[in-house]
Amino acid sequence: MRKPLTPRQQEIYDFLVEEILTRGIPPTIREIADRFDMSSSNGAREALNVLVHKGYINRRDRLSRSIELIQPIESSSATADRVHEQQLSGQRVPIIAHVPSGSTDIAAVESSGHIIVDGSLIPPQGMPFATVVPNSSMHSSDILRGDTVIAVAQSVFEDKDLVVAVVDTMPIVCRYNESPNGVVLTTDQGIPAALISGESSRMAVVGKVCGLVRSFVGNQPES
Repeated sequence: MRKPLTPRQQEIYDFLVEEILTRGIPPTIREIADRFDMSSSNGAREALNVLVHKGYINRRDRLSRSIELIQPIESSSATADRVHEQQLSGQRVPIIAHVPSGSTDIAAVESSGHIIVDGSLIPPQGMPFATVVPNSSMHSSDILRGDTVIAVAQSVFEDKDLVVAVVDTMPIVCRYNESPNGVVLTTDQGIPAALISGESSRMAVVGKVCGLVRSFVGNQPES
């Protein structure tokens, strides 16, 4: 029989369940620490160790997202109900500002923060993420510098899709164009207009844009 949790431990456990239900993956140590305003990642590790000791989760050291729930998630009906209510009112989406060189797995990238998005606007499949548009290269498509685009991580795209691509380490928004020679990513201004292939390590498409959040404070197109 599992040992009972303190209110704080229950909050952390519920957060793990919510993240797995809404995003399909467990949170990272940093995301747990940020969510509960912990001063360092050590606090999150200690909390997870307690959940392991009390029989609620399993985890493997040195892996970013290695948390596994011991109790089937379907049995956590109260938590599932709370997650459903959360999806109706808002869903926490990680903001990705930097992708390590050579990486294309958004789920493994540390977020720089979160934004709350109406859950009904996010497709049911795929991990949602957000990124801030760094320039006005997609201005003609009404995507401005400073906008926050919401995307879903995926690997299959269609011609003319609006996508998030990683150039070196920076996420950008561009248009996915199929051509006889491969895939061309273009912006409204025609830059970057790069021919890419599956072997390219300097540019990769990581998600399809599904929404946009705009602030009217300090958000202006470049002159």
